[in-house]
Amino acid sequence: MGVAALRIFLGAILILAGAAKIAGGTQSFERIVRAYGIRHPLVARAVSLVLPPIELAIGFGLLLGIAAQFFAVAAGALLLAFSGALAYALHQGYRGSCGCLGRFSAPVSRFMVRRNLFLAALTVPVYLAGGGAFLLGPVLPSISLLFPFALAIPASALVRRQRP
Repeated sequence: MGVAALRIFLGAILILAGAAKIAGGTQSFERIVRAYGIRHPLVARAVSLVLPPIELAIGFGLLLGIAAQFFAVAAGALLLAFSGALAYALHQGYRGSCGCLGRFSAPVSRFMVRRNLFLAALTVPVYLAGGGAFLLGPVLPSISLLFPFALAIPASALVRRQRP
């Protein structure tokens, strides 16, 4: 698999995950965040509101090849954080929904920890190769770093509106 394909694959996964969390509803995701051990209601609410658009922005950055190295590092850090959260949840005895894909999520497991570590490892060649081919970043001005975030906001709103 070429580096560009890895970058696009990782971007698509993060977009899917962020959109699924939004579609599942903030309250539902907030309950899962609390189950991971974040007990303070304001912190759990903030995580449930901010994390999905961040996933969307990182996903759009990777998918479009805008600041690909920056977003590869961000994706790697996010996936490592998810692995740590899953490992902590397992250690605490939590076996409920991982929250990874909103209402399509599976129970927390060791497999998920390994999966996220594997996905995090896939960000390394993307970073080292500068993102691979099919990059939009070089043709856009330096402000292009903000473009994925600009896409994430209306995408979040659109997914929220589509919810039943």
